[in-house]
Amino acid sequence: MMKKYRYIFLIVAILFNGYLVYQSTLPGEKSSHNSVDVTNVVVDIVGEVPPLKDAFLDSLSFNQIHLLVRKLIGHFGAFMLSGILSFISVLLFVPNHYLRFGITFLNGIVLSMGTEWIQLHVKNRYGSIKDVGINLLGYVGMMFLIYLIMLGYNFKKKKRGNYEKRNI
Repeated sequence: MMKKYRYIFLIVAILFNGYLVYQSTLPGEKSSHNSVDVTNVVVDIVGEVPPLKDAFLDSLSFNQIHLLVRKLIGHFGAFMLSGILSFISVLLFVPNHYLRFGITFLNGIVLSMGTEWIQLHVKNRYGSIKDVGINLLGYVGMMFLIYLIMLGYNFKKKKRGNYEKRNI
């Protein structure tokens, strides 16, 4: 049963990473159109929350909100999800703890730099080092969070095991 899940995670991770590469190949007009649609949804959602409506929507122009959404969701959030899927996939296949992090981190670097490099060669798109940094921050941030969760789980498991041994 567990073997099926690991292959499902691997396939989903590969498909999502492929989707990120595909998105980087879209011309500027198409990419911008997609970003505007997402921005409109975010503005509508935030506009429903009374304290945020006044503070957030009134103080920022649409272009500023568009840039914020594009960077937070399009770069940071997308690569955060990629980091989750990739790290869990590698975790299920690679037994060596250090190798897990190395493979996943290398994947994050190649994916971040690769998508920005592709954008350098697409009409009306540009790649930037800043975007590579935002991508890596989301990707590595999620790897680090999963690692902390694993540490906490293992610590709790070891502590419980030692406690049971002392009381026997």
